[in-house]
Amino acid sequence: MTASVRLNEQQSNTLERLAASLNRQKSDVLREALAFYASRIDKEKNNRIQSAVQKTRLADRQIYDEIEGTLHDGF
Repeated sequence: MTASVRLNEQQSNTLERLAASLNRQKSDVLREALAFYASRIDKEKNNRIQSAVQKTRLADRQIYDEIEGTLHDGF
């Protein structure tokens, strides 16, 4: 697949500088940047899911402890 990207002057200069310093083609730099960005988004999404799961577990544990406390209150 071929894609066109419009860059402002600063972005274009940054891409040129990166490609030159890495001794890579600009298209290679862009592909790697896209892969890095996608990976970062996936990791962030997984972190948010893990955080939500942990919060749910803690809330469930609190409810469980409250119920257990009422079951063993001497009645």
